[in-house]
Amino acid sequence: MKRLSSVQRIAWIRLSQQRERKHLTRLKKKALSRKQYSPTTVNPLNYIQAPKVFSLREKVLHKKLIQFIVKIKTSVLKNKQRIKIDFSQTEQMVVCGSLYFFAELENIKKELGSLNLISCTCPKNETVAQVLQHLGILTMLKCRCSVKPERDDVINWKVAFGEKTDATKVGKILESQSDLPTVKAKKLYRGVSEAMTNVSQHAYIEIENGIETPLDNKGWWMFYREENERIIVAFCDLGVGIPITLPYTMKKNHEESLFQQVLQHIFPNRKKYSDGELIHAAIEVKRSRTRHSHRGKGLLDMIKVLENIPDGELTILSNRGMYEYKRYNSQVSEKHKNYKESISGTLIIWSLPLINNLGNT
Repeated sequence: MKRLSSVQRIAWIRLSQQRERKHLTRLKKKALSRKQYSPTTVNPLNYIQAPKVFSLREKVLHKKLIQFIVKIKTSVLKNKQRIKIDFSQTEQMVVCGSLYFFAELENIKKELGSLNLISCTCPKNETVAQVLQHLGILTMLKCRCSVKPERDDVINWKVAFGEKTDATKVGKILESQSDLPTVKAKKLYRGVSEAMTNVSQHAYIEIENGIETPLDNKGWWMFYREENERIIVAFCDLGVGIPITLPYTMKKNHEESLFQQVLQHIFPNRKKYSDGELIHAAIEVKRSRTRHSHRGKGLLDMIKVLENIPDGELTILSNRGMYEYKRYNSQVSEKHKNYKESISGTLIIWSLPLINNLGNT
């Protein structure tokens, strides 16, 4: 074999190095290709951190909870991606946020037929773990957690839900579970039942050119509790929201002109109104109508109950708006606020004491 010159030897070394680099590049491409089409990477497990506090009242907490729900829905409903909810940092489950989370999980289950794409970690906080266990959320997400609900402020909460827009059975459920005498219970829950029916009947409709088109009925969900001489009822639907159906409802009930007058009186010099302002104005319209008939309907009935007791409140969250009515020691306060994110539905929270003269309302 002819001996290579120094120049040829250098050229040969460079050619060998070039071939080696090409070979390594091909190996890397093959490895990357196998990884991309691997079953474990087509649908990887995505961890989603749960909020520290589940609440919808405060703006910061409202934003964090909505963003959390949006991440879940995007991953599961849109991307069909398996996720695992991490509850390790969650410290508090407020009723409004807990009910909203529960309703959204049920809604996802209805749409997909199961919650197989969602799992979760067992919460580190004992109270949070008891709440999620008591509500059945840990079971829904197939989480094995040995914690047993024992706290009174946890086990006294009861859950109800329905598939139909007629929520009249809400009153019957509350009456049957109540510790109050039957007559008092019927008076107390009549307003609740009418309000839920009133809201849910308009929750799942689409309005275009004055024509109602029913949407898929996604039902309603309710939490309620009687404890320490007080009752709290929370009701949620995931429909189009009060601000969307409100203008059409006012027109249908021949209250459109009065509604505009009330809006201009409460919020002068406005061309557009926020969701919170619309809900507030709707309550005022109902008040104006009932001054003559002495009869409320739905949400106003709930307020009329509060007007006869010293301590109670009603909160309505719908889409991006909130309306709040409070009565403490005969002092009444009403306010509204708005959020950047929408809950895409309606949530009503009613709280009042179970005092002796409640039966006179």
